[in-house]
Amino acid sequence: MNDILKYRSHLMGVAILWVVFFHTQINVTGKITEFVWRTGYGGVDIFFFLSGIGVFYSLKKNSIKEFYIRRMKRIMPAYLPVVILTFILYNVRHWNGISFSAFVSWIKQIAGNVFMVGWMNQVEGQFNWYVQAVMWFYLAAPLFVTVIRELGDDRRKMGVFWSSLLLIQFPFMNTAIHKMPARILIFALGIYMIWQYEEKKKVCVPNGLLYLLTVVGIGILYFVYAYIPDWLEMYGLYWFPFVLIVPGLCMILCRGIAVLERYKIVAWLLKSLEHIGKASFEIYLIHILLFDFVLSTIGLKGNTEWILSAVLAIVAGILYKRAVSVLIKQMKLA
Repeated sequence: MNDILKYRSHLMGVAILWVVFFHTQINVTGKITEFVWRTGYGGVDIFFFLSGIGVFYSLKKNSIKEFYIRRMKRIMPAYLPVVILTFILYNVRHWNGISFSAFVSWIKQIAGNVFMVGWMNQVEGQFNWYVQAVMWFYLAAPLFVTVIRELGDDRRKMGVFWSSLLLIQFPFMNTAIHKMPARILIFALGIYMIWQYEEKKKVCVPNGLLYLLTVVGIGILYFVYAYIPDWLEMYGLYWFPFVLIVPGLCMILCRGIAVLERYKIVAWLLKSLEHIGKASFEIYLIHILLFDFVLSTIGLKGNTEWILSAVLAIVAGILYKRAVSVLIKQMKLA
C-alpha cells in the first residue's frame, strides 16, 4: 500500500489516460490493443478504488461536516461551469422552441445535474454518470468507514457486509444504471484495504495473491468478452472483474513507475503523468464535454483527428484546473 500512496497521482494519470483512450473512436489493430481499448472504462474503477483510500484519510483528519465541505469545494467549482455549457449545448442541439413542456424539461435537466439525481432517474441532458456516482459515494463514505472500523475484526459480520454489497446488485442487473452500484464494491474495497494497512498495521491480501487475482480477473473479463458478451451487461461482468483486477494492477503499475524513476531520461514523462493525475477530474470533465457535446456533432473519423482531440482535452483539462484553482483562491474558498 505504501507504493499506492506514494504514486497515487501517477495512478490517477494512468486511469484518466485509459478513460480518454476508451472514449475515443480510434481504429486499433491487434487483439490485445483492442481489448485494452474496449476495457478502458476500467480507469474509472481505479478512480473509485483510490477514492475509497482518499476518503478514509479525509475522514480520519476531518469531521463529517468538514469532509462534505471539502468534497463540495473540490468538485462543484469545476463541475458547475461545465454543467452550464452542457445544458446550453444539449438544448441548442435539441431545440424545439419555447413551451411549457420544454421549460419543465429544462428544470429537470438543471436539477438532475446540480443535485446529482438526474442520471439515476434517466433524465435527459445529463452531463455524465460518473460525477453523480462519485457524489453519492462520498455521501455514503462516512457510513462505509464507520461500518468497516466497527465490524472489521469480526469476520462473520464483515462477511455479511460484503454479502450485502453483492445482494444489492441484483435489482440493478441488466439495467441502464447498473454501472453505478456495481462500483460500490471497489470503492468499499479501497476503504477496507487502507483501514487494514493504517489501523491494523497489516496487509489484508499479500502482493502475490493480488497479482494472481489480477490475472484471474483479466482472464474472466477476456473470456466473457470473447465468448459470452451478452453476460457483460446482463450480469454486470463489464464491471465486477475489476474488483479482482484493480488492486493488483495498481501495485503492478507502481512497481513499473518505481523502476522508471531510476532513469533520468523518462523523468519528465513521469512528472507529466503526475500532473495529469492531479488534474484528472478536470480532464474527465473537459473530455466528456468535448467528445459528447461538441465533437459528436462534427463526426470525427480519422485516428489523427481523435488523437489530436484527446491531446487537446488533456491539455485543456490541466489548464482548466489551474484556472479553477486561481478562481477559488480569489473567492477565498480554498
